[in-house]
Amino acid sequence: MLSSLLWTPMDVIKQNQQASVVRVYSGVFDGLRKVHLQGGMQRGLLKGYCSMLSLECPFAAIQFGVYEWWKVECRRYMASNRQFAAPHFPLSPTSPASSLVEYSPRSLQGG
Repeated sequence: MLSSLLWTPMDVIKQNQQASVVRVYSGVFDGLRKVHLQGGMQRGLLKGYCSMLSLECPFAAIQFGVYEWWKVECRRYMASNRQFAAPHFPLSPTSPASSLVEYSPRSLQGG
């Protein structure tokens, strides 16, 4: 949601520039200044913020849910396949990276 606060003003400037036949702004900062002078913050720079949130919130919720589901499925797949049972590089159970690998008695014996 914070990214939308930063992205919306840039999107407003881009859309104004695309909708105009002639060049409206000489650059980004000129665009920010002119849009702010014409409409202020709420009616100028953040115009369209609510519509952007209405797109981003459902997308973020779906993306997060799918990511969490996929993470669980990958762990199940790796646990059920024998080739993923043992770590690909030797680690001792006390090394700092050992928390990244789940050890089981079978994986430690190599079989």
